[in-house]
Amino acid sequence: MQKNCNFKITLDKSHFITNEIISGKIHLELLEPINLHTIYIHFYKKFDCEFEVNRNDSSFHKKWYKTERTIYSKEIVIYESFRHVNKLGSGYHVFPFKITLRPKDSGTCTLSQYVDNFYAEANSYYGIDAFLKVEGVFKPVLTDNVRVEMRTYHQKTRKITDTINITSCLCLMSTNLIIIGHTDKDKYSTTDAISFFTRLSNNTYGIKSVKLRLYCHLTLRTKNNVVNKTKLVASSDRSIIELNECKTMIKIPSNAAPTVYEKYLCVYYTLSAIVHINRTSPIVIERKVFIYREPRREEPFCSIGAFKGITFPSVYINID
Repeated sequence: MQKNCNFKITLDKSHFITNEIISGKIHLELLEPINLHTIYIHFYKKFDCEFEVNRNDSSFHKKWYKTERTIYSKEIVIYESFRHVNKLGSGYHVFPFKITLRPKDSGTCTLSQYVDNFYAEANSYYGIDAFLKVEGVFKPVLTDNVRVEMRTYHQKTRKITDTINITSCLCLMSTNLIIIGHTDKDKYSTTDAISFFTRLSNNTYGIKSVKLRLYCHLTLRTKNNVVNKTKLVASSDRSIIELNECKTMIKIPSNAAPTVYEKYLCVYYTLSAIVHINRTSPIVIERKVFIYREPRREEPFCSIGAFKGITFPSVYINID
């Protein structure tokens, strides 16, 4: 049967934002008719985690913790035959579907972190399995699966100002100095470099230099453990000053985990800027930075040459 059939599930986009609707199609090419019984998909969200921590005793050995859990799963019938009319003719048939996620679902995240003698691997992901059953056969005769790349929804950030009170050593008079620090973009890929711009409201106080530090904040929650770690992942001391504005760039590591906010897994980044100003001590300002990964390229649907068949109505699914 597999020689005369082509069964493939594809998604309409390479990645989706968590506030978007996941849309895709099941492609079924038949070179000869079959007694089709059911086509259904299994949509799921899973979380796998494995990390090691030091024991509390004096053995100096480490203890491994491992968690594998299904956050939710749902089976949806895409097509079902009607009584005795279950013969599907030859041709290229398409079964569209659309899936709405939960409001608080976050994006896909895969990480591998080692910090302070602590090593952790975690994977939070979505997937779709497709199954085809024919009349008289208990198990599905054709299957396919696809990984759904989700990106956490990110609101556009605005330029943030920090008001700092500076006291002069000579006349003991204070003045409010406003520091405006912002990044060049709202979100970054792991292949990007962050450009951070800093300027002052008063030209009397000039910026000498700005040093950048990029920190990754990780929180893992399992049944009996909560782990919080912070790691310095990148730094830069090179800055360019033009017209009282300082520009500093820092490269994001290519293996950085994407930003994700879940109850069991939280990964986010902060950019710490150490601003050196004339006639005063260094000032530290912090900004959150949103990081995502470029999606992987999926294999395209390759036709076996069947003529055009039926495009069925789209099936709508809500994850409760």
